[in-house]
Amino acid sequence: MKRIFGFLLTALLVWAVWSCQNDNLQTDTLDEATLKSAMFALTDNRLELVLSEVEYESDFFSGIEKLLWKGHFGGMKWGWKDFGHYRKGKGPDITLGGNTTTYPKTITLDYGDSTVIHHGRVLKGKVIIEMSAAPRTDGATRKITYQNLVVDSVTINGTAVSVFKGDNKTTAADNYSEEITFVYDNGKEISWKGEKIRKWTGGLATDTVRSDDVIEITGKVNAAVKGGSAYLKEITVPLLRKGSCRYIVSGVVQLTIDKTLVSSLDYGTGECDASATLTKDGTTVTLDLTKKAPDKNWPHHKGK
Repeated sequence: MKRIFGFLLTALLVWAVWSCQNDNLQTDTLDEATLKSAMFALTDNRLELVLSEVEYESDFFSGIEKLLWKGHFGGMKWGWKDFGHYRKGKGPDITLGGNTTTYPKTITLDYGDSTVIHHGRVLKGKVIIEMSAAPRTDGATRKITYQNLVVDSVTINGTAVSVFKGDNKTTAADNYSEEITFVYDNGKEISWKGEKIRKWTGGLATDTVRSDDVIEITGKVNAAVKGGSAYLKEITVPLLRKGSCRYIVSGVVQLTIDKTLVSSLDYGTGECDASATLTKDGTTVTLDLTKKAPDKNWPHHKGK
């Protein structure tokens, strides 16, 4: 898809976040409502990527908990350790609670002050996983608690409860309920309450390999900026994530802001790229998902 260069900088000017000059500004083609939709879309995309990163971490370690009890994480020849999931081979410190034969069990992942993922994301803080039964058993629940977990510059606190459905051979899905608070490094806070289903459509046969996973996501999220706007995100066409790509590769999201402003975001047809198409009242722009809505003085208060 063709990207509209300078789009994010245009948004910054319209929102008066800070002054900046760029020859590629498209001020004559984008109205303020479209820009507002785009700002929220970029913010939501960033938070979704942050959350999917830590969900993959909890998926992996709960999936191999029996191996963890045998003390294999440091020596097993599996993909994440030996094929560079963590830079310098340094993963989180792991503490196990419970015993080897019965449930419930607890896995605490401590990422310390800096654990770097192969693609450059930096994790800090803790994730606590409470498991009611063996991983990927029909009806098994996991309570995932984020304790001052930082992904790059975004801090996550809160919980997600996952209920597994399927036989893990032909069907596998996690039903998630999430109540999470995200805090930017400038103090801006976003509350997030979501219900979603993550269904595996590929990669079931390889528990310790991430790259062949294909996950279909449906559901919705209610979110609010503290002191500012609220938005509702509804997935109208299932989102598709591939383990080999850090971005959503297809699907459509409808975004409603303060109950009145509605736009849609289309992630494409399956190609791994960093772009998505935003449509608002017939106006279509292409977002570069490597960009983010600015942290400084944003998101703005309602009505601004």
